[in-house]
Amino acid sequence: MAISYNLSSSNDATPGSDPARLEVSKPLILNGASVGKVRLRVGSGTQLWIARADLDRAAEASHNALPQLGALTKDAPYVSFAKLRASGLTVRYDPAGDRIEISG
Repeated sequence: MAISYNLSSSNDATPGSDPARLEVSKPLILNGASVGKVRLRVGSGTQLWIARADLDRAAEASHNALPQLGALTKDAPYVSFAKLRASGLTVRYDPAGDRIEISG
């Protein structure tokens, strides 16, 4: 079965408003350091969001904290990957490790 993903067009719509969402948990690597698992939401059109509370916890636990995270994670329960990237962060999925990597 063929599956097609287009991650380049994700937007900042509120994930709770998307009835087709799917929530999964993935390990997070923040600036090269493993900081535990985070909840992700996948919406229609493959829009991706990361749980703000998990991101805050990861930033506090990391010795390589990214200042961009503090500015982005206060306004909603989930932060879109597009918003993280727009702040100058690199966000990628590592399929070999089945994890999310964020660096800045």
